[in-house]
Amino acid sequence: GGDGNVYSYFVSDDSWTETGVTWNNQPTATTTAALGSWWIWDDGTVHDMVGTTTTAALTSQVQTELDGDKTLSLMLSSPGYTTTYYTREGDPAKAASLTVTYEVPQTATLNVVADTWVSQASPSANYGTDGSMQVVPPWSGAPAGNVLVKFDLSSLPAGAVISSATLTATASTGFAYGGDGNVYGSFVADDSWTETGVTWSNQPTANTASPLGSWWLWDDGTVHDMVGTFTTPQLAAQVQTELGGDKTLSLMLASPGYTTTYYTREGNPAKAATLTVAYLMPETKAIIVSADTWVSQASPDTNYGTDSSMQVVPPWSGAPAGNVLVKFDLSSLPATAVISSATLTATASTGFAYGGDGNV
Repeated sequence: GGDGNVYSYFVSDDSWTETGVTWNNQPTATTTAALGSWWIWDDGTVHDMVGTTTTAALTSQVQTELDGDKTLSLMLSSPGYTTTYYTREGDPAKAASLTVTYEVPQTATLNVVADTWVSQASPSANYGTDGSMQVVPPWSGAPAGNVLVKFDLSSLPAGAVISSATLTATASTGFAYGGDGNVYGSFVADDSWTETGVTWSNQPTANTASPLGSWWLWDDGTVHDMVGTFTTPQLAAQVQTELGGDKTLSLMLASPGYTTTYYTREGNPAKAATLTVAYLMPETKAIIVSADTWVSQASPDTNYGTDSSMQVVPPWSGAPAGNVLVKFDLSSLPATAVISSATLTATASTGFAYGGDGNV
């Protein structure tokens, strides 16, 4: 009767042992709010009933413990329902498990697959084989110059979730004309341009109204390396979009007030433009319980750690209660894993409702 749910509570003290814990020395459930619950209905026959719970609270607790001592202890209890569960000693295949879906941060640096520039001063000329390329501002009406770079994203996993993207290009010289000296990187939707075919007259259109990022470089009049780089949410979002599309990203570099000369992959491959992408890959792992037992208020000094079953027993009408304890070793998960979901599962063989909330 009453509440028949079986509730899962977090236990911060992992020092309890399967063969040493009793009702009297059982650890305290730390959280006042349950991490989850299940409700199982039994028809009076012995048959398998699977209790499972997936909640944001459980997921968060798994992440906390993974970042901490890498051990998760839970207590199962109910105010109104008795359930008998398999233990790892009784039936390992049906013992409690924790299924964790996580994402592992990874990083890939992509080299430019095409880089060149186009000049308004020579609108039909192609500079695809040059050892350098120039961003030239249209200062006082002078002919401008734009740089084009292209990246192949196909080496990134198809299911990757992009968390950040960084564009880097190295300049050897520069000159400021005044005004806005930023170099802006804008998205180019048309990837059909080629390194040895593009000119000022046939260059693709860039979305210069909404640049993906910018950098500002200062040159002192000498030839020396200056690294331009930007990391923005807009660039990461565009990489994600292109990864889900044709897996090619084209960008145009232009400036309203600053000339910069950049290395090309033909001129110096080690200093050519790169795109560094950080991404997450979802993975799933089932973790088998490392310790499971139960404690009984009816025999408060008795340990049941070697039993082949364990019981959640509600304190119905003042009768002795019983709690189940399970422990999971999270050390097999990557230390850098970002937990996206966690599911607790336990299989019961019998059950009996006392009324009310039947959740465990």
